[in-house]
Amino acid sequence: MQHSVDAARYPLRDRRYQGQANEPFVTGSHAPDYEILDVRDSAGLNPFTAELDALTGQAIEANVFYEPWMLRAALEHLKSVDAHIILVRHRRDGITGVFPFQLQSRLRGLPVRNLTSWRHPYCFLRTPIVSRIHGRATLRALFAWLESREAPAHVVEFDLVAGDGPFWTLLSEEAHTRGWAANVATFERAAFAPSAAVQTTLSKKHLKELRRLERRLGERGALAYRALQPNEPVQPWLDRFLDLEASGWKGRAGTAISSEAHNRAFFASVAARASARGQIQMLAIELDDVPVAMKCNFLSDDSAFAFKIAYDEDLASYSPGVLLELFNMRHLHEAHSSIRSMDSCAIPDHPMINRVWAGRRTIATCVMVNRGLARIAIKHWAHLRSLRRMLKWRVESD
Repeated sequence: MQHSVDAARYPLRDRRYQGQANEPFVTGSHAPDYEILDVRDSAGLNPFTAELDALTGQAIEANVFYEPWMLRAALEHLKSVDAHIILVRHRRDGITGVFPFQLQSRLRGLPVRNLTSWRHPYCFLRTPIVSRIHGRATLRALFAWLESREAPAHVVEFDLVAGDGPFWTLLSEEAHTRGWAANVATFERAAFAPSAAVQTTLSKKHLKELRRLERRLGERGALAYRALQPNEPVQPWLDRFLDLEASGWKGRAGTAISSEAHNRAFFASVAARASARGQIQMLAIELDDVPVAMKCNFLSDDSAFAFKIAYDEDLASYSPGVLLELFNMRHLHEAHSSIRSMDSCAIPDHPMINRVWAGRRTIATCVMVNRGLARIAIKHWAHLRSLRRMLKWRVESD
């Protein structure tokens, strides 16, 4: 059964939050205490700072990349293409859901107008932030908005979201209840549980070889493992990390963080904010006080998220990146007992991290629609893509 908004009772107008709050969209009798706010930029989040911080502390699932302090920095410094940060708000309890979207005119090569999870090059998980208390009602309110004429598109793609957690369960149940068609693709990526005994997929023979490489590296100078300490200034760590990353292939390819001014500004902003909140972890292997490998992680509640790693490519034969990753596992286990899970944020089948970390988590992408020709397209997605590839081949071969 599908729900719709009573258009006579709730007139539908263009209500976009650009720097200030305007009149919200009310979700109707099936979710009478909730409203939808469409925020278009960083300044539009400012009136809700306290509510957003409160939501982060009681979310059903952690995602540091969509926490308001990091989301705001991304909107300020990185290129955002038609961003729609959808806030679901309870009249009494405040913001209960943050759903960052961007509006697109094409979906996987097809001319289908859609809302997809808002992304940027440093956003490695796109699970929305949803209240633990209001979770089901929040999804109900979001879907009511998506089914109304107020939403800019009725095809929705939840891209790179956790497919093994409570948000996925709520999303699946609400879509099924409303009869939305869905096309789902998943993959597994490396993860581990720091609160448990440190486990790795590396064989005893491989671990023995790594210990030998560590000894050999130590013969070149004073070898030390270091971690950013509480109240220690973070800026020197950032400068050394950026220099180390830029010294390798990423610097030569122009993909290092420091290669673009706006990327460097974003990293400096989020690192400073995370440091003030106690949500950054930086690790290093040093040789005579010079870093040969460095890693940056971000923390959120009981979860950790790998962000970036860099190493001295002249010393690649000593496997400094793998040695640092093993130190990362030990350090989290010993110094952060409250962290229950760490997401590698890596690509599928990553050649290094999949050999080191034993655990896996499911990452899902789901395209959803409830009506029109697009619904038929989603149900027959695989056939349409095959047809598109065949037609492209025919055109190119003629």
